[in-house]
Amino acid sequence: MRALRSLYESASAAFNFTGLFEFNSAWDPVWGERSLV
Repeated sequence: MRALRSLYESASAAFNFTGLFEFNSAWDPVWGERSLV
């Protein structure tokens, strides 16, 4: 399960750094602010 969690975190990080976090901020300003920090 540790490997699965690591994979999930890696995918999440990759998703954020692709610039899609801007899409998240469009519907969730709070998450957008946190992702930029």
